[in-house]
Amino acid sequence: KNGNYLLGVHIADVSEYVKPRSETDKEAYERTTSVYFPDRVIPMLPKELSNGICSLNENEVRLTLSCIIEIDKSGEIVGREIYKSVIKSKKRMTYTDVQAILDGNEELVRKYREIVPMIKNMRSLQLVLTKKRSERGSIDLDVRDSHITIKDETIDVEPQKNLDAYKIIEEFMVLCNEEIAEYLYYLELPCIYRVHEKPSTEKASDFIAFLNTLGIAVKWKPEDCRPSDFSAVLKKVDGEPIYPVVNKVMLRSMQKAKYSEQNLGHFGISSKCYCHFTSPIRRYPDLIVHRIVKASLDGDMTSLVENYSTFVAEAAMRSSVNERKADEAERAVDDIYKAAYMSGRVGMEYDAVISGVNSSGVFCELENGVEGFTRIGDLPRGNYVYDEKTYSLRSGKRSYSLGEEVRIGVLDANVATKKVDFIILSKIVFTIDILLKVLSS
Repeated sequence: KNGNYLLGVHIADVSEYVKPRSETDKEAYERTTSVYFPDRVIPMLPKELSNGICSLNENEVRLTLSCIIEIDKSGEIVGREIYKSVIKSKKRMTYTDVQAILDGNEELVRKYREIVPMIKNMRSLQLVLTKKRSERGSIDLDVRDSHITIKDETIDVEPQKNLDAYKIIEEFMVLCNEEIAEYLYYLELPCIYRVHEKPSTEKASDFIAFLNTLGIAVKWKPEDCRPSDFSAVLKKVDGEPIYPVVNKVMLRSMQKAKYSEQNLGHFGISSKCYCHFTSPIRRYPDLIVHRIVKASLDGDMTSLVENYSTFVAEAAMRSSVNERKADEAERAVDDIYKAAYMSGRVGMEYDAVISGVNSSGVFCELENGVEGFTRIGDLPRGNYVYDEKTYSLRSGKRSYSLGEEVRIGVLDANVATKKVDFIILSKIVFTIDILLKVLSS
């Protein structure tokens, strides 16, 4: 009635079924994460849990932990409640259908007419929260992902769609994770925080030097950079041709996010306090946070501190290590499928963007996220010198720099090595060159 938003985030209570030191818990601790490949998932928990009793299926009663947040029209948090709950999901929606409703699809608007107002309110709240997060300096990096599908042994690689429906859920989950982290932090209870430290002084200095080569001056110092400093750079070049290259170099200057028993803040989203709470089915830190929250709600503070004060540090370290292993495995398998996909496209030409440069050659990325390498010996003749400050290869007046748009030809694709080879074309001269190289190989 006061015009505020009331957001309810309800997460399956996995901790009710995975008890500490049970065999299932021991195995979940060994894995600490689910691993996602294009054709399968290696789950952290048995499918009887992840796809069964812990899945919030339509019209099924489920145990949950709920975080209810009241937010005013400017995005300020004015109230929060956390409690154990039971819910029955009224509609099992997909991102595609929600996006179609937001886009005004008449058939789906009629089919889901009773929840259309709620979906529109969700979009409205998401815009408020996104604006608020942007104002505090959250860094909105443009990370290009691929969507790989396998159907009837046919591989397809497409750009990952950035739907508004994704943004809604992402924004709500970020807010919920912040609220849970703050709840535990101010009660001085153990927690596994999701932390993202600021760039090292060396990396920040290199980034400033790179910006200077582009004629972009900044006033902040490398030893004392803030999220808003980085966000301001992106806003300054938004819509400009140099945006992609600034975006990529900024990403490379960042540290990797990790788990920690200490609250070190999250630089990327400009959050003073953050944890993972919203995916206990696929991430072990979320499961531990659920257990700690439930124990606090039950008032069991003494045993909570005794049981988790040391364990959160061990679990945080193990989760960080296994997360990196899972990321490496996922990238490796993606590269296998991308190489297989491109093996049927040898000799074809595409528009691409230079995504990386080193002393050995040039990496180019297609719109769908496939990346290939052009060796320095396959560039036009010249004495190339690598300039690490400008991320470019130069020979006389000819240069290849990060972010430049080029036309490439597919030279080779090797599934065994997961490598794709491109050749950078000029529209006439090198088209014959690529055909000769393909025929000879």
